[in-house]
Amino acid sequence: MKSQIFLDYNLKLPSEEDFEIVEVKGAGHPDTLADDLAEELSCNYSLYTKKDLAQYYIITLIKWDY
Repeated sequence: MKSQIFLDYNLKLPSEEDFEIVEVKGAGHPDTLADDLAEELSCNYSLYTKKDLAQYYIITLIKWDY
């Protein structure tokens, strides 16, 4: 079967549309799980670097007299 592609050249800006189509993903969806994991890892890494590496960077800055 041959595929058909329809082009619509009368498109409106999203703000001009009467409706909006959105995709909602539930708690068990793989994208949701990956997003939650990435957020958790990012927050924990930020806390780690702030807590454990801040002293190293301060000492380095003092040592090199920036």
